[in-house]
Amino acid sequence: MAKILGTYDEPTGDHAEKRAALLAPVVKQNEAIRQHLRARRSAPDVDPKTGEELLSEEAAPGDGG
Repeated sequence: MAKILGTYDEPTGDHAEKRAALLAPVVKQNEAIRQHLRARRSAPDVDPKTGEELLSEEAAPGDGG
């Protein structure tokens, strides 16, 4: 994240567009966590390859899920 913010540091134009595109997955993830916390639930486990939420049965054994 720091590299993106340092590389595309101009507030407008091409830098702003590239920065927004590169940070979009992080913003999406943060929003999902915020919604879960707001609902007083823990954030779900997520498959790191697909980004899909895992049901508790799908969580790996011993990972607390």
